[in-house]
Amino acid sequence: MSGVAAAAVVAAGAGFLIGYEVVPDRATDSASRPAGTAVSPTPERPSASTVPSVPPLARPWPDRPVVRLSYDVAADHRSVSGVEDVTFTPDRKVCGRLVFRAWPNKPGTALFGGSLTIHRVSVGGRPARPAVHSAGGVPGRPGTLVDVPLRDCVAAGHSVAVRLSFDVVMATGSGERVGTNRDGEMWFASAFPVLAWERGHGWMTDSAVDVFGESDGSEEFKLALDVVAPGQDSVLGTGRALPTTEGPRPDTVRHRFAADSVRNVAVAVGGYRLTDRVISGVRVHVGVSDNGAKTGAQGWLAKIELEIPRLERYFGRFPYDDLWVTVIPDTTGIEFPGAIFYGDTPPSEVGTGDLVGHELAHMWFYSLVGDDQGRDPWLDEAFAQYGQALADGREGGYLGPLTVPPFAQNRVGAPMTYWARDPNDYGIGVYRQGAHMLFEARTKAGPARWDAAIRTYIARNAHRIARPSDLEAAVRQLPGAVETLRAYGAVRS
Repeated sequence: MSGVAAAAVVAAGAGFLIGYEVVPDRATDSASRPAGTAVSPTPERPSASTVPSVPPLARPWPDRPVVRLSYDVAADHRSVSGVEDVTFTPDRKVCGRLVFRAWPNKPGTALFGGSLTIHRVSVGGRPARPAVHSAGGVPGRPGTLVDVPLRDCVAAGHSVAVRLSFDVVMATGSGERVGTNRDGEMWFASAFPVLAWERGHGWMTDSAVDVFGESDGSEEFKLALDVVAPGQDSVLGTGRALPTTEGPRPDTVRHRFAADSVRNVAVAVGGYRLTDRVISGVRVHVGVSDNGAKTGAQGWLAKIELEIPRLERYFGRFPYDDLWVTVIPDTTGIEFPGAIFYGDTPPSEVGTGDLVGHELAHMWFYSLVGDDQGRDPWLDEAFAQYGQALADGREGGYLGPLTVPPFAQNRVGAPMTYWARDPNDYGIGVYRQGAHMLFEARTKAGPARWDAAIRTYIARNAHRIARPSDLEAAVRQLPGAVETLRAYGAVRS
């Protein structure tokens, strides 16, 4: 979720999303639970005869891409240079081109000075000249879609190696996922050429839009991440932290991270004070500005400690062993696999608002179960809004009448290109209306059976990109469920 979208939801809810008393934690302590142990999908466990059993999580794609990503941070924290090595093994024959996305070039970043520029590309060790297309970018600026030519076709199950060298310039004041501030803190995510492949379907080429929201999509990949930064800087990354080494220049340090299966990368560099805590078996790392912050690390950790077990009750074990949380000044919240950028928020909003739970719910919806955010933004945003309300016991606020502007009414499943025509309606149309729809379907289907069906949807679609038809398949046998999704325009009739 991004800042403007969050603001729109709050405004549309007329105070609904904040100002609630925090309900007591109903979840049991899961810190000692072994990985993979099943969790009850509802607070009251129904009999086995009335609720289908939930299958185990699907495993990551064995042929998922392997990505080695190296960043070198400029001393002034205004840019990074990068090298990405990708080994791609497609599940169907690929000819003519490979498609990468340059998301720092989308309007929400580019209009504030952000950019990603590719300098050199090689395929199988041979130089290649990419073609860069605007695809919704800002005229006169680098485009968002990069076609890398292939001399030969790549058969299904065969691999191709690609190296891309690039520079990323940070935006200033955008509140987006690539930025820096006057205190020299920087944060950057989706800040590399993202391989835009969807298993079973092919390339994702959705146009970027001038809407403050996510629009990318990626299969999971195996990640090795290096970040060379000034020696005095703290570095937050993605995955598990490995031992640091000396950097290539005096007074630099090479920070190293690794992740077995993620679909995006987030990094923060600068004067962050790092605080760690193990919560429900998850190593949570919180970085707060060393130049003062409205809420300290302990305030964030207290709310995270409340929310993770609540979400696990409904959606299963937290998907990652490490969670990296960076508190930055210019946004509300943006999610990545095993990482979150939270805005610098007063303690009252951290403690009682929906912000923390919403972004944590994205660890299941977008991160574990992926989606093409340009084509199907509701599959993560509506579910994250629903998930935090469900976990916090606030579902009652979504079960009453809902007033939706005509442009957004029953358009939950619209793509980002639709919402670009009226961005102000994106929050009410997708976040709030989408959560309202899911709670209505849950009521009609019966909470116990619906919750088990959603757990089944998560299990079957873990580590892949889901589509609305996958959710439809998971709830097809539940009374009123599919009809409700169709009535709100989330799935096609």
